[in-house]
Amino acid sequence: MSGLESLRSEEDLDPLARMDELLERAEEEEAARIAARTEWAASMEQVRLENAYEGDVIIIIEPTAKEPKLLSAPTHEGFRYLLSSEVLVMENQMVVLQIGMQRSIYNSLASKLACTPVHGTAAFMLVDRFAVRSHLHELHYFDKELWDNWVKYVELAHKSATFFGGSEPWQMRIHWTALEREQREPFVLTRAEMAVVAQPKVIANEAFMNEAFTPGEGKNEL
Repeated sequence: MSGLESLRSEEDLDPLARMDELLERAEEEEAARIAARTEWAASMEQVRLENAYEGDVIIIIEPTAKEPKLLSAPTHEGFRYLLSSEVLVMENQMVVLQIGMQRSIYNSLASKLACTPVHGTAAFMLVDRFAVRSHLHELHYFDKELWDNWVKYVELAHKSATFFGGSEPWQMRIHWTALEREQREPFVLTRAEMAVVAQPKVIANEAFMNEAFTPGEGKNEL
């Protein structure tokens, strides 16, 4: 269909019908943009828990929490707890792990910070764009500064962005500096709810399993 034919003749459309068609086209174009922007996650079937570095934190938000808990990266017992998580990979490379037995309970704070509905206790991490091998990507932890930046980003968007009822077009970018440069892309929130682009299974890496029976030192357990 040519550009001239892509919309029916304006003479044939009343104003409401014309608006409906324009909205439909906008939705199709947005869906195409999301698909192009999230192609990196299309074949993701597994995510692997990476070893932690000094300063790494995992963010835990319980269903009725008013504030997130920032815990140092978990010991092997904590890793085992995460292996049963339901994984939501977001379009911005953020990962929400829905953990525990309370998945029927809506988590208001986690949903706000994830920009998608979350249930039960939630843990927040990040994921690489490129696989380490076929269908397998690596998870990474936040550091405190980066997590604080994300919280501020979401709060500012809620106050200002038009898609949250504010008066300003939203153009602020965030950079996932906890990831290697080649594994990240600057992200701009474009609507109130982000897309979930993959729901892989979480596994432990081989090095971690070899150390699974060595007690952790100075680490919090989930």
